Formats: sequence, structure tokens, C-alpha cells
Amino acid sequence: MRPSNALVWLLMVACGAQDPVPETQPPAVPDPVVEQVKPPPPPPPPTIDAPWFPGLAKEEQLQRVDFAPVERPAYLLLIVDTLRADALGVYGQTEPTSPFLDQLARNGVVFVNHTSNSTWTRSSVASLLTGMYPNQHGVLELNRPLSKKRVTIAERFKEAGFSTATVLANPIVGKRYGLTQGYDFVAEPSTHFGGKHPSAKQVFGVAKKWLEKHKDESFFLSTLVFDPHHPYTPGKARKEAFCPECDPSPIVHPQREYRGALPTEKQVEDMKALYHAEVRETDQAIARFFGWLESSGLADRLTTIVVADHGEAFGEHKVFEHAFHMWDEVVRTPLILSGAAIRSRGFVDAPTQHVDVVPTLGRLAGWPEIPESAGLPLVQHSTESGLLHDRPTVSEVEMYGIHRLSVRHGSLKLVRHEPLNETRFLKYYDRLDVYPSVARKTGRWELYDLKKDPLETTNLAGDDIETHPLAAALKQYRENTFPDQLGLPDDGPSDQLVEDLKALGYLE
Repeated sequence: MRPSNALVWLLMVACGAQDPVPETQPPAVPDPVVEQVKPPPPPPPPTIDAPWFPGLAKEEQLQRVDFAPVERPAYLLLIVDTLRADALGVYGQTEPTSPFLDQLARNGVVFVNHTSNSTWTRSSVASLLTGMYPNQHGVLELNRPLSKKRVTIAERFKEAGFSTATVLANPIVGKRYGLTQGYDFVAEPSTHFGGKHPSAKQVFGVAKKWLEKHKDESFFLSTLVFDPHHPYTPGKARKEAFCPECDPSPIVHPQREYRGALPTEKQVEDMKALYHAEVRETDQAIARFFGWLESSGLADRLTTIVVADHGEAFGEHKVFEHAFHMWDEVVRTPLILSGAAIRSRGFVDAPTQHVDVVPTLGRLAGWPEIPESAGLPLVQHSTESGLLHDRPTVSEVEMYGIHRLSVRHGSLKLVRHEPLNETRFLKYYDRLDVYPSVARKTGRWELYDLKKDPLETTNLAGDDIETHPLAAALKQYRENTFPDQLGLPDDGPSDQLVEDLKALGYLE
């Protein structure tokens, strides 16, 4: 039996087709006089001039970030250990690593030109919590904790009457190293997780229990989840989804630098795939936590900052993991601001850095400016014009006697390698040639134009580099070192520090 015209139409509509021409009418014939001209397709939207983020539409770019007060405000600082910016979809990743964080970002503000002030966890987290550069808060060498003289954002919130809590998956930023000052409640591996690195799911499980007791209060909660950190060991389901043919045994914990043969191209791709699988597991845990926040009613007054302590290298410059390397794959991280107090939606390509987090939280909370902070608030009052584009950002690392600094301004990035402190290095290693990239008797300069050379392959530093304006900026940065942080102790690492460093892969 032949179907009716109406049934044909319904079937075609159900399949997404256009309305059919009724059978009783002949096909339309073009008018030979009137030329049938289709309008040209619209041009693609211009994109932000930032090489890491080619897919962002220019019309979504913001010059300012608006905010508004919230009744009984609550704040969440969510730090993801070892999350490089381009591991997230909203920053250009094509693998399905971060559907929830992408959604969170699209409902808030994404900062696409963000720099960590250091290349390893404790120093960079110290900048996130104090608003100070590494040479100001003093957490540089591996055996240096945060001084009690420094004031953390948790101490500021506590003084303002907020309940404060932190749940940490990494002991290197725990109580032993001074970074839990100001928190009413502290959960870290040694206190709540049997001494092991908990999963993001476990971290948020403890956070939920604390929130259930304090959900009617104004609070500041910080969490640090560890899952993307090496070793790259995602669960079976995610491994099968992202890398079914991976052989993880030689690559889950790569060396930072190889004196011999580098990993093969396939091994590097497998590392990335396993890492991306861990990022997806982290994203899923965050999604479930935010689902609980929504169902509990807390999301209505919660403002969230998502950031990473640092990124991760996958052989782009013949180095892997993270520690003391200043390449952008290590120092560029995501920064996402969203939630109840944020009124803007879009992307910001003005330069930002970790020290901006403390003044941003302070402004959201309605406090006076924090003079000790080296950063700038990332939200603006109505009388302000917007975010500064013409500002330098700085990174610094000192570990094992390796000391490196970088400053960027506009498209230029200058890196200074200080000569190795061999005495200090030999307190951690039994030979001096462990890392081929380390400058030995003399220092080294590197200068890159990130707009023309985003992969940092061509060193533009010449014999006159010390007269370059960026070299003068580094000199000025050094002159701002706090007096009580001048000089680093020459004593070696404690047994506990060695144990922590080996567990994290900071000591090989």
C-alpha cells in the first residue's frame, strides 16, 4: 500500500529533511529571466590572536569582567595539579577530555593568556594563596616552607568571618610546608587518605562532608586534585576509550630529561593519550561534585576559580613532566572564573598570572585592596576601564641548585638560566650531568617571539641581550626580593622531604 502524501511528509520531517513538494504539483522550474543567485556564505568570525587558542570567536572577547555582590557568598578555589591549558576543550583540545569544565567555562570567563608564577607545585600554590611572587613569599628551594610571616587568602577569609577548609591530594602543599595557614579544617594524605594520593572523587567526598556541616555559612574552600599528575594511570574504562593500544609500562613515569635515546613517537603519543584520559576522569569527578552543589543549593551563591599549579611537558623540547623548565607547555595553565558573582561571559586575552587570584578574591569579597599582593584583580568596578594588556608576567623556579627566571611582555619572552649551584645539586644527586639542559659554569639567556614562534624553537638572544628591556625587567624583579628571603639554606633535604619528592617524581 502506497503511503499518503501526509505520511511521507511526517517521515521526512522526522528524519530532518525539508518539506517535500506535493505530488500533485509539478517541480518548480527556474524563471529563465530572473537569475537565481545564492547569497555568499558569511565570513568566519575573526579569532583571538593567541596561537594556543585559534578557535575562540573574537566577538566573545572581553575587555572587562563585571561582578556583583552575593548574599552569604561562598568561594571555591579548585586547583588541578599538572593541568596544561591545551588539555581542555575550551582551550582548543579536540579529544573529549573536559565536557563539564568546558560548560563551566562557557558560563563564565576564560583567561587565555595565563601564566603560572612557578613551574612546580609548592612554589606556584604559594603564589596562588598569598598573591606574591616566588621571590617575595620565599618558597623557592625544595626544603623551604611558607613563612608564618606571610598572610594567606585563607587567613584573610577567616579574619573576615568565613569558615575555611582545604582538601589536598598532594602532601607537598600540606601543613608540614606551611601552606595550610588560616584553614579551620585541613584534609591531606597523611590525615584522611592513609598517606596516599587520593583520587579527585575522594577529595570531593571529604569536601562534601565538610560542606554539609557548613552549607548555611559563608565559606572559602580550596581543593587540590592530583589525578592528571604522573604516573599516567587512568582507570581501565578511560584507558580503553583514549588509548586501547597503549603499552603503559615504559611511559607512565617518564624521565624529565634523557641522556640517551628519547621515547619513541608512539610512546609520546601514548603518554598524551593516558594523560588525557586522566584529565577526563578529573572532569567527571568535578562534574559530579558540581551536580551535588547544585542539588544542595550551594551553587546559587558559589563563585569558583579553576586553575592549575603548572602544566606538563611531552617532549616538545626534549623534556618531559615538569620541574624547572620554563617552556610554555609547563608555565601556561588554564584559569576559569565562574559562578554567582560573575556577570560577564566570554574570553580574556589580557595577560594574567597566579598572583592575580588573591586580589580577585579580595575584590569579590568586598575588601580593601591588598597592598602585599603583586597581582591585579581580574574583575573590575564600573568606574574602571578594564584589564591591563600592557603588563609583564614573571615565573621563577629554584630547585636542586637549578635557578631559572622568565619574564614575558607582549609577544616576547625572556628566560634566564643561572649557573648551577653544584654544591646544592650534589645534596640531591650523585652526579652533575643528570640534566643536559642545565647551565653549568656560565649562565644562559633565551629570547622568543611567541607570536611568530609560539613553539619556542628560535632563540633570538644575542650578545647584547643583557641590555634588552626584558633583562632590565628581570633585574627590577630581583631587586624586589623581600629582605628576609635573601639567601637560601645550604642544608640538604630531610628524610621526609626526600620521601615526598620521590613519591611525586621530583627525585628520580
